[in-house]
Amino acid sequence: MTTMSFNDAWEVAVEPTQPDTYEASAQRMISNGQGWLFEGSVGRGLMGLIESGVCVLGPVATRDYWGSRIPSRYDVVPGTTGSIEYANAQREERGDDLLTEEGVAEVEARS
Repeated sequence: MTTMSFNDAWEVAVEPTQPDTYEASAQRMISNGQGWLFEGSVGRGLMGLIESGVCVLGPVATRDYWGSRIPSRYDVVPGTTGSIEYANAQREERGDDLLTEEGVAEVEARS
């Protein structure tokens, strides 16, 4: 599992500078589960990115700051919030590039 870097936390929570960097940092924080360990606005912000199709749920289920279970993208029904299919439907409406499982895994592997 990749750990969250200081740069990822800074990019997401404090000073988003470039959309691609911001999205990748947020996806890593979701995927490694560490983004859910913050209380308050960080988790809500990450959930907003999932709901808008910018990011997807991580590859394994995890727990948030309060101990609530966060499902993996494989736990949710394809086409529902958090799945790659849902994200791609949102992205297609906006005219954004679509996600692939390989592309998300590549972002997750970067530290």
